[in-house]
Amino acid sequence: MAPLLAPLDQHNSTLVRNVHPVDWRPPTAAARYNLVVIGAGTAGLVTAAGGAGLGARVALVERDFLGGDCLNVGCVPSKCIIRSSRVFGEVGSAAALGVHVPPGVEADFGAVMERMRRLRARISDHDSVERFTRLGVDVFLGSARFVGPDAVEVDGTRLRFSKAVIATGTRAACPAIPGLAEAGFLTNETVFGLTERPRRLAVIGGGPIGCELAQAFRRLGSEVVLFHSGPHLLNREDPDAAGIVQQAFLREGVHLRAFAQKDPLVEYRGEGHVMFEELAQTIRTEVVFTLFHVTVELEEPGLEPMQAHDGALHYEHETSAGADVIAAAGGTATALATAPSGNGGSFAQAPAVN
Repeated sequence: MAPLLAPLDQHNSTLVRNVHPVDWRPPTAAARYNLVVIGAGTAGLVTAAGGAGLGARVALVERDFLGGDCLNVGCVPSKCIIRSSRVFGEVGSAAALGVHVPPGVEADFGAVMERMRRLRARISDHDSVERFTRLGVDVFLGSARFVGPDAVEVDGTRLRFSKAVIATGTRAACPAIPGLAEAGFLTNETVFGLTERPRRLAVIGGGPIGCELAQAFRRLGSEVVLFHSGPHLLNREDPDAAGIVQQAFLREGVHLRAFAQKDPLVEYRGEGHVMFEELAQTIRTEVVFTLFHVTVELEEPGLEPMQAHDGALHYEHETSAGADVIAAAGGTATALATAPSGNGGSFAQAPAVN
């Protein structure tokens, strides 16, 4: 059964048809694969396509949508929305460039989101089950479960392998903020399903994703408050560069709230979420977005034998005596060390098929 996706319009129907077709029939498994790739995000797709291109017999396993975060809930949808919001941001400063825009111009949030779904659906053909099948990859839709040192099962089908790549990625986890789980919140996995603009939006986390969505929603007309910890936004970036971003946010009307010693409290009061921060200020908002923490996707039943040691994943199944190190790529590897997803997939190809 395909994962749920909202709204189920023609664009999302095309997306599902490409990256998780409900009528897909898995191929007959090979006696043994050179490479089994678990997870079909950017790193998994690069690894699978590269391995097949090198002549390896490759199986690709995905339980949700091929394309992973980048296509479905990350790079593609966020950049589509940012592009629309950038136009509106330029409208606001048009007079300084000698262009006079009539007052009352506003963004059509529903049209912005519809455009995003249309472009995402069009791009999805590149990551489709059909395309990877043409590349010579055996695609299995379902959850992988390790059943031995050289085998996984997907819905009862056993896939034996010489090497395996874990590219299951990461996903947002609920921060330990009292009241947040009860109040409800959006993450990158759900925010792109919005069809109506929230009047008030609270963003928890001043990293790159929190910042880009805070600015985009502000430019599209939402009142936005951005909660962050540390001395400035974008804590991992150069302070001077982060300061430029911070000043731009203030000019555009993004409200910044820092919390250093403890997280803000959240209380649900029917009409919206009321957030209490350290300074005893009260902020009312309709929608809360958070990507404050991410967790590596190794909690799927059957992936528990994967353990992280010294920046690598090791297979510790009870039937395995000194099993090979299993390669990790993409967000899974990034959580252990530092490797962009696409490059991580490329790095995993050669040792996986040799």
